[in-house]
Amino acid sequence: MSLDIAQIPQHSVDVSIGRWDIVWMNMAVAPKLRVTWFLFAVFCALILGSYLSIEPFPQDGVLVTAFVLAFAILTSIGFVLFLFVSSLIGAMAATGRAGVLGKHRYTLREDGIFEATDANESLHKWAGLHSVIRTRKWLFVRINHYLFHMIPARAFEGPAEFQDFAEALEARFEAARASA
Repeated sequence: MSLDIAQIPQHSVDVSIGRWDIVWMNMAVAPKLRVTWFLFAVFCALILGSYLSIEPFPQDGVLVTAFVLAFAILTSIGFVLFLFVSSLIGAMAATGRAGVLGKHRYTLREDGIFEATDANESLHKWAGLHSVIRTRKWLFVRINHYLFHMIPARAFEGPAEFQDFAEALEARFEAARASA
């Protein structure tokens, strides 16, 4: 038996999004995306290919093990730094005029999640959402492969209110998916 979306109470929250929120959102969500792992594989292949074209590959088992461990560690650190710097650049390019930074009001309605900013208003229907990701400190509503609404736990009076909003959001999303 599926849940009727009309039975779920309407919720609203006011959120203030800053540049660091964009950086932290990217760092929290990136590991969950397939495209990140694809880019990581390409990054590894390019670095490994570059190294192997310059140096002959070691033949000793201990050296091979050391090389593989060093490569894995250094490549992982390099990729995380790449993600952080690219997120930082993206955050610095964001403006309030485009409706990215600043105050947002999110309302969970029967027909979808409604967002209002000084720059725009939008309604994303429940059935059209890609996914909902909940962490301890964030709710991320994934609109498509590269667009998210970010709702921080700090926007609520306490953990119980964050939990209520998250459960209402997830219930509406799941009800729409079940009826599709």
